[in-house]
Amino acid sequence: SEQTMEDVLQEAESVKAEAKSGRAANGAARQMIIVLDPGHDWTHAGARGNGCNEEELALKIAQYCKTELQKYTGVTVYMTRSGNDCPNGGGAVSSAVCNAKRVEYAVAKKADVYVSLHLNSSVNTGARGVGVYYPNSNYRPDIGEEGKGLATDIYRKLSALGLSTWAGGILIRNTESNPPTLYPDGSHADYLGVIRRSKEAGIPAVLVEHAFLSNSADVSEFLSS
Repeated sequence: SEQTMEDVLQEAESVKAEAKSGRAANGAARQMIIVLDPGHDWTHAGARGNGCNEEELALKIAQYCKTELQKYTGVTVYMTRSGNDCPNGGGAVSSAVCNAKRVEYAVAKKADVYVSLHLNSSVNTGARGVGVYYPNSNYRPDIGEEGKGLATDIYRKLSALGLSTWAGGILIRNTESNPPTLYPDGSHADYLGVIRRSKEAGIPAVLVEHAFLSNSADVSEFLSS
């Protein structure tokens, strides 16, 4: 049967309670459902730089990540797209609508976490390195804390590979519209739609900017293999 948002939020709270104990109610190791979101697609194209396309590299990163995660017992991985075509209507929908449908997909899969995978770009070709966005502390501070922990872990792993730090490594981006976009409690929302909508659905989400396509060193050292 079709679930209401209230049902989804209640289930999310139950999952989080199990996560804190590290065990499901029956004593078995709890299952983890991860949704990987390769950013953009051929219709809603991403950044370009040094011969690379963001949507194509984001998909490759997601495919490698899924392969690795599936080696672990109790982990189920879904991807919001498995090819470079738009999975949610192509040119008939905007990038915002496509992203909203990706979060809806994660909700339907009862995701414990949503990880959006991207590559960065800047007019300053010297900008380089990794940065990971996580939810702000408004509306659902518990989700903000979970997201911060995940963002920190991902940043540290990527930094250990040799990627330099961009924007402090982990960062928040709040609403920039006027009037501002607000959460249901009236507080300022997160700018990034996949983070904002995931929080509203009770899912911690992060957005990883792995490296800069506009930086030739990032491309040659980390994105060319």
